[in-house]
Amino acid sequence: VGGRGQWWVNDFIGFGATAYRQGEEDDRQTLLGADVTLRYRPSTYLKAELGQSTGAGTAALLSGTGGYDFATQTLDGQQAGAYRIESGFDLADFVDSGRGRIQAYIQERERGYSAPGQAAPDEQLRQAGMTASIALTDRTTVTGKVDLRDGTSSETLVGEVSARIRRFKKPEPY
Repeated sequence: VGGRGQWWVNDFIGFGATAYRQGEEDDRQTLLGADVTLRYRPSTYLKAELGQSTGAGTAALLSGTGGYDFATQTLDGQQAGAYRIESGFDLADFVDSGRGRIQAYIQERERGYSAPGQAAPDEQLRQAGMTASIALTDRTTVTGKVDLRDGTSSETLVGEVSARIRRFKKPEPY
């Protein structure tokens, strides 16, 4: 059972809270979270979230072979915390001729953190990333993305850049 509540003070400041509990006795899992959002305009914002989990919850099945075999992922049920800070910026909100968006995030989950889709059973995980899509001309848009995942036992850095160039102009309306 769980729930989420959100309250906006005005168009620019919002607060949220989440509570979740599942399982019985040894498999019981509790998750509590709180967040605050500061919004300049709908696509320009800053959001901070905190979460705390207790309990192992139910085991998850993981496959590294595309589903041919599975391993059970279990947690030890310790209390662990997590946070996430994310932001989004629409360039048009700051520059009259701005055409593009920039988004960034950083998050960390302590070893043992247990939440749906966010479990960190064996290691502390720190992740950060950024995406930008900027229109250079009416026909050319450049997009870039980078993500860093830093764990106790591994570190991964992934990046990509692409350009979209339209060969023909859009037809003029009648």
